[in-house]
Amino acid sequence: MRLSKVIGAFVMAISMAGPLMPVPTAFAEGEPIATTQQGTGKIRINVMSLKRTEGDTMTFRYTVINDNEERVPDLSVRGDLIEIFDFVNRRKYSTSVAATSNCDVPSQSQKLCWSVFGAPKGNPKTLSVKFVAFISKEGRTAQEDFDIVSVPFSSD
Repeated sequence: MRLSKVIGAFVMAISMAGPLMPVPTAFAEGEPIATTQQGTGKIRINVMSLKRTEGDTMTFRYTVINDNEERVPDLSVRGDLIEIFDFVNRRKYSTSVAATSNCDVPSQSQKLCWSVFGAPKGNPKTLSVKFVAFISKEGRTAQEDFDIVSVPFSSD
């Protein structure tokens, strides 16, 4: 009986300490299914998921990672400028400002973002995604284009 109390106290202590322990981002959000980066490699975008959510819509989740060491006050990946292409069926999908999360990421940090798009007809195996980011520094704004990345599409 005494051993069961010790084990119970140990299990209770571990379960209470669990929420206080940091969870690595890669583990917490899962592994990316695709990655793209801007020219210098200081800004990366990890695609976390692209899946049909409600019949006629698909949700696109992505993590923006800003590894710039210098202070870049405004890095913004505009969800309303993300374009998804179905090259096989010759379709392009866009979203609106209302259907995106605000994705401003300061230097040396990362942020999980999302956008909602109209879903494709049928079940394409992959879709291609094009990102655009804006970097504001010293009163000037520069547009950064990313390579188009091929992303597996899920209908689950």
